[in-house]
Amino acid sequence: MKKNGALSPPSPNGWRKSTIWSDSIYRQNYLRVAFNYQKDSALIATSRREVNDTTLKSLPKYEVNKPVRIYFIDFTGDRIGSGYAGRWLKNIHFKEDFEFYYLQENRFGFVNCTFEKLFQPRLMETRFFFRFIDCHFKGMVNINNPSQPTPFRFRDCTIDGLLVMSAIDSSPTVEFINTSATAIYIRDKVNILSMDSSSVGMGIMLDNMSVNNSISITNSEIGGLDINGSNLPSANSYLPFDLFKNKLGLGVVRRNLFTGLDSVSNAYKGVTNEELMDKLQFDKLIASYYKLLSIYKTRGELDSYNACYIEMRDKQTARSRLFYENDPSFNRYFDYQIARFTKVFSDYGTRPAKAIVIFFQVVLAFSVFYFFFPSSWNTTNSEKMMKRLSYLGSYFTSKEGLSDLFEKETKNKYRNYEEFKGFMASSEKELPFYFQLMSKPLYHMSVARFNFTSRLLGRTDILNGRWVELPKGKRLLTSLVIGLYLVFYMLYVILIRCLNAITLSLNAFSTLGFGEIPTRGLARYVTIVQGFVGWFLLSIFLVSLIGQILN
Repeated sequence: MKKNGALSPPSPNGWRKSTIWSDSIYRQNYLRVAFNYQKDSALIATSRREVNDTTLKSLPKYEVNKPVRIYFIDFTGDRIGSGYAGRWLKNIHFKEDFEFYYLQENRFGFVNCTFEKLFQPRLMETRFFFRFIDCHFKGMVNINNPSQPTPFRFRDCTIDGLLVMSAIDSSPTVEFINTSATAIYIRDKVNILSMDSSSVGMGIMLDNMSVNNSISITNSEIGGLDINGSNLPSANSYLPFDLFKNKLGLGVVRRNLFTGLDSVSNAYKGVTNEELMDKLQFDKLIASYYKLLSIYKTRGELDSYNACYIEMRDKQTARSRLFYENDPSFNRYFDYQIARFTKVFSDYGTRPAKAIVIFFQVVLAFSVFYFFFPSSWNTTNSEKMMKRLSYLGSYFTSKEGLSDLFEKETKNKYRNYEEFKGFMASSEKELPFYFQLMSKPLYHMSVARFNFTSRLLGRTDILNGRWVELPKGKRLLTSLVIGLYLVFYMLYVILIRCLNAITLSLNAFSTLGFGEIPTRGLARYVTIVQGFVGWFLLSIFLVSLIGQILN
């Protein structure tokens, strides 16, 4: 039908009456479709209220059983409500291919429609919007080269096949909201690419594509991402790395011009040995990771930066392992082991806190060893413990009390106090005044401590005689009290030994230096080894910490 011919334009109602078509396909050139609201109200919507009507899903769909292919299509007729709402087709089930070219409508859309096979709008002249709401695409969707910067929006849609979009002459805006798709393939250029609360099973492939304004993916689940050769704006690209289940790859979507979508199994992900040895593809993949890292660094997205960097370094480490297996030289082995170590120690420098945890694990491990090899720092050695046990044995077997035993044990020390006092008295006239002034308080403090301890032991003495001569009940009570004392004393000894062992280990690990290494025998050499280990780990930690600060 001619574009502005005298014949009455057909309505969408005529598309579904396929029994009157003589051909196997409904094909028209220069077609103007008239909207008659009274006649076609079940198939068209021209107001926002109709477009957002939630009861549409419960209504039966009108079927179009033959392929539809229209060139140069225009719409005219009734508009109910604001013209800004545009014209919409609703409740239609296209059971065969639906193709149209050169759409002459600035605001157009589909509501609650099903496309069984190919859906292909091409070379459209739609300027303000082209939208899909509650639509189900069971076949391939091919949106090709709109001549205007058309904003496309898919809301609450399901796309079972491959969605392909290419734009050479303009930069459209593409938006997905609460939409589920199998695979998305976009090439050439777009102005804005936005996705929210959506999912893409296989992934998104941006094939040598340029994003003029921004790209954003939020609250979505994406199988994989291919950005090889694409130009993304660093400041306006929001691509959280944890949204991509299969991370980055090359060819995550395999496009077939005839059937739409191929298997994703041939995507290059840099995992198998064959893929790791493919230098060209591996370099392209690493370049994609660096592209994302640049975006994350520009935007300050540290979590995504670290996750992306770890994923990239894992692949490089796997490649180092393969190089070593094929060429087992020292350099290859060293490169591989260093990569493995930095992964375990700090996730390639991205997590300094992980290194601190390992620090303490190493310090505690050496502390266990030092616990059984006492150093000169230990004041509770075995000789002193035996002396303390002998002291308690004398307490049980003699009639002397705790105060008497204490004075006997410390008589040499007390004698020194008395000798000091006598020296000060005999030399009073021969010593400077300030010397006596400082010495007397020191003497009185020492004697006071001695006297206080002696009096305290005398008042708390519960034995008062030999243990064997006490009544049975008192013997039991005395044994219990002294036993508790021994238990607490042993716990005290163990605690001091542990603290000394940890202190020695921490000192050796941090390489602070001893002057004289306070241990002997095997433990002496172990401290030297631990010092080297500590120096190495601390160096790696500092590099990791500085790297995070700079990032």
